[in-house]
Amino acid sequence: MGQVDNGIPQGSPISPILTAFYTSGLLEQFQPKSLNPANQEFPSPDNVMDVHLLMYVDDGKLYVSSKSLKTNVAYLKGVYNKAKKWLKDAEGKMMGARQSHSMTRMGYTA
Repeated sequence: MGQVDNGIPQGSPISPILTAFYTSGLLEQFQPKSLNPANQEFPSPDNVMDVHLLMYVDDGKLYVSSKSLKTNVAYLKGVYNKAKKWLKDAEGKMMGARQSHSMTRMGYTA
């Protein structure tokens, strides 16, 4: 590994630990007590069963589950914008070139 003037080298074994500290505030935003369906950024709850942000180092996955495709899409938009705002406020960024989207409904993936 070469000399690093700022930060840690790519692939460092301490990366996952430091990233966990850095993103802990973001993960707290997705705790059940922090997700208020009455909030204007989210629609009224339509049997929303699950909203999660799963992360490992610099990869993340937003997961929403309900009986309504429309509700799922609306919640995903809201929680995506919430994560994006948190990262902007924390001077982080989302890598748009590596985004992927998947929607599964009753055994069908779109």
